[in-house]
Amino acid sequence: MNAPSTFKLGVTLYSFTTEFWAYKWSFEDCMRKAAQLGPGMGVEIVGPQHHRNFPEVPDEFVRTFRSSVEANGLVPTSYGSYADPFFYPDRDFNEDEMVEYVIPQLKGANRLGFSTVRLQYFNYKVIEKLLPYAKKYKLKLGYEVHVPIMIETPICQMLIEQVKKISSEYLGLTPDFGIFENRVSGVPQPENVKPSPAKALEQILPYIIHIHGKFHRMIKGEIPDIPYEDLVRILVQGGYKGWMSTEFEGSDLGEYPNSFEIVKAHHALIKRFQMKYAAT
Repeated sequence: MNAPSTFKLGVTLYSFTTEFWAYKWSFEDCMRKAAQLGPGMGVEIVGPQHHRNFPEVPDEFVRTFRSSVEANGLVPTSYGSYADPFFYPDRDFNEDEMVEYVIPQLKGANRLGFSTVRLQYFNYKVIEKLLPYAKKYKLKLGYEVHVPIMIETPICQMLIEQVKKISSEYLGLTPDFGIFENRVSGVPQPENVKPSPAKALEQILPYIIHIHGKFHRMIKGEIPDIPYEDLVRILVQGGYKGWMSTEFEGSDLGEYPNSFEIVKAHHALIKRFQMKYAAT
């Protein structure tokens, strides 16, 4: 169980990519794996990875997903949407096309039972046109703060200021904890990409609506590359009550036999820190 009065743990099915792409686990297998992490487990999906006909969400997938959620006792948490402004590099960005591309994703997320949608930062140009749909479909939209958009970068600071200015219950931030990572896929970060210090999380804490608990490897139950203890302490002491989706991104399983086991180990690590700081 999670520590009392702290944030909730879930998983993005992206964590099971190694087995999913290798056809070892079907989508339904991934849903069952999520359920095995604990009762009332939160589940997140990535639109184009997990259903056909993107950006539309087919009726068949809606039925399949909602049936699986009910059968496995899962809670839909966040839907991974895309803006994809680079489809046509030979011509200028078109705001109307982006809005038309994102709207069916929002509608689909609502039909699937999600309450939160991950936005790519490109949507900042059209957010005023998207917010009426967020209200219509009762969705919180969260700009993903993702490498190389560290908290200190001008782009992230612009997003923070926009979120503060608009001041809508339907708009916030979704930090990806890869921004705190000092090692990615076995090599140091490039010189021009410095990880944000854990303390920087305090600046965006009031605007967080969802979290991606990113990591690339674990060693004996620990994550040496990301200061998770400090991050969890800030979240617990700062009163964050939303969801964190464990996001294992990589093929470096190390001592773990599969993606499920490494996700399970990540949950155990986070719960240990939750209990430690909820008691202080």
